[in-house]
Amino acid sequence: MKDFLRNCFRFLYNIFSGQNAISRSTFLSLIPTNAKSLEIGPFSNPHLRGPNVYYFDVDNKEDIIKRAIAVNYVIADNLPDIHYVSPTGDLSIIEDTFDVVYSAHCIEHQPDLIKHLIDVEKLFNSGGKYYITIPDKRYSFDALLPTLDLGSVVEAYEEKRKVHQLANLIRHQALVVHNSPIRHWLSMHGTPGNSNAIVSHTRQALNQFKEAKGAYVDTHAWRFTPESFREIITQLNELNYINLQIERLYPTAFASNEFYAILKKK
Repeated sequence: MKDFLRNCFRFLYNIFSGQNAISRSTFLSLIPTNAKSLEIGPFSNPHLRGPNVYYFDVDNKEDIIKRAIAVNYVIADNLPDIHYVSPTGDLSIIEDTFDVVYSAHCIEHQPDLIKHLIDVEKLFNSGGKYYITIPDKRYSFDALLPTLDLGSVVEAYEEKRKVHQLANLIRHQALVVHNSPIRHWLSMHGTPGNSNAIVSHTRQALNQFKEAKGAYVDTHAWRFTPESFREIITQLNELNYINLQIERLYPTAFASNEFYAILKKK
């Protein structure tokens, strides 16, 4: 009975704490249509469209289509060309500047979060802003994994980390749970599986890491909540690592697994 009441209280708290939440479509509508914009990592389904929109990804259009087909992922109609391609995700190859930089479910994949934010800032025109769609780990397959911490973020930058740590590959393959937001909102997180399953998936992650021989293997490096995102941006400012600050932060809407932020140069 205590667990039931505790879950009910948590459920109601989560709903009301997100009362200022907005939908993704509403968030995207905040981006001026006449702004010169760059979308980072659109893959096969860009969120931004228009004559003033440019795209950056790790593959060109043709290779993106092949990858999308291989994983049975949606391919948008009239998929645009990718203007800037870097197999290592290096934003510094872009010599142009923009009014808006946008990314969705991209920031958590950056091996070096601080460098990513520094590189984005360098892409700004005067008054430029970074619009970010960010997964809320509480309502995704990362629900049981820890949120990011300042020490790990700073360490990644000081080490000039360019690929993911083995520990994060193991977490992503062996210790995640289901990805149903509503079930997570109801505190029905599930488990990663039994010990045999965890060992098997860990072995797969180890093999993948060794076979890569130092090359990039994609995974989540960081796990955010709206509160932890606000805290890490504030701390990185106070430590003079970045010059970006939060202009707006929209909490996670009920039954969703993502929140939204707008960063601007201070």
